[in-house]
Amino acid sequence: MRRLLGLAALAALAGCSGAPPTVLNVSAPPPELEGGWVTYDCSAYGFTIAAPEAYKLTRPGAVASGMEYDPDAPTGGAPPPDPDAPTRIAVSPTPNQLEKGIVLVLYDQNARPIPGEPTSRMTVYHEEVGSASLEAVEAEEADNTPGVVEKGRVDLPIGQIHLVRTSLQKIGGETVTKFKYTVANGKHLYRFEFETANAPETIEPHVRPMMDTLRVTE
Repeated sequence: MRRLLGLAALAALAGCSGAPPTVLNVSAPPPELEGGWVTYDCSAYGFTIAAPEAYKLTRPGAVASGMEYDPDAPTGGAPPPDPDAPTRIAVSPTPNQLEKGIVLVLYDQNARPIPGEPTSRMTVYHEEVGSASLEAVEAEEADNTPGVVEKGRVDLPIGQIHLVRTSLQKIGGETVTKFKYTVANGKHLYRFEFETANAPETIEPHVRPMMDTLRVTE
């Protein structure tokens, strides 16, 4: 269960810390979305989130197949814009994704990675634990995480969550930036992870506005 953020350790911390589970605001008003934004309905996993038009369920150039996404889809030229594109999409993760604890992946269609670089994306991991608390998240993140640029609580319309931003140079020479938001809500534990090997300015303008649209459904 360490595929997310050390959930085995985090669940143990939550159980022995005495802190009650964090409960976020399910009554937060709907977000006011800009034109072209799409809401991704992951209510089966307790949340919805919206993204600008450039973020899609498939890699750049890949053709969507129903409401599912293919983590191994090829890259290529950007698909033509669809004037009839839906403004709300119900997401159905693939079995391969669920085995990894992933319930949603959105790829930045404006990013064109060179071979070997990760595609700019937002990945959402989800686990159900006995008790998820923000205090336990902070205790886990207190460990020495390499490449930390920023760390701390963030206020969203639904309540407080935890951010760790990292910047690490890989063996190939590219620098990978990640914005990792961990969300505790009752029995649900999430990580919303934004990643890019391009300049962080290419995704940073979208990161916080996307997180501000996060709504919990239970």
